[in-house]
Amino acid sequence: MSSYTLVSSGIAALAGAVILLRDGEVAGADITILEERYQSGGAVDAHGSAEDRYFLSGSHMLEAMYQCTVDVLDDIPSASDPTISVPEEANPAAAEWRWDNEVRLVNLDGSRSDAHAMGFTEHDRIDLLALIGGSERRLGDKRITDCFAAHFFETTFWLEWGALFAFEPWHSAIEFRRYLRRFIDHFSAIDV
Repeated sequence: MSSYTLVSSGIAALAGAVILLRDGEVAGADITILEERYQSGGAVDAHGSAEDRYFLSGSHMLEAMYQCTVDVLDDIPSASDPTISVPEEANPAAAEWRWDNEVRLVNLDGSRSDAHAMGFTEHDRIDLLALIGGSERRLGDKRITDCFAAHFFETTFWLEWGALFAFEPWHSAIEFRRYLRRFIDHFSAIDV
């Protein structure tokens, strides 16, 4: 029998493990997931252990718009009731305790942060355009910190993107570029 090692424990690796279990009929003991961070799940922001159960902070990833995530999680039994899936357990709670977000960011003093003021300097804008418009070949193995001045990581824009997509300044510049371009392409396709 083969063994499989998945590097990182983000949603893609976790989905890969589920597919190996479900479609490849691979035993769980034959799958190893390596993660350098203290927490697993990447953008899903999960934490815990197999013994103590996992907690999924990024429960917004169970919304219908994330159909691939929901499909994968549909094959995972709930820790509290193995006769139902993770989404079946989460959906009633989500319906009962609806999100009513009136603010995206809160300052350290508890006041609302102005999400419309991105906080860019002219240099930040130029760096951002260079990243979005440049080639991936030119970026090579650069990290996000290699593409921006220190100020960029204090902007409202970075706080929102870091919180929403679980980006860290040391992540791949190519990965960040791809997310930005998908975001731009998505909103460019919407009729206003």
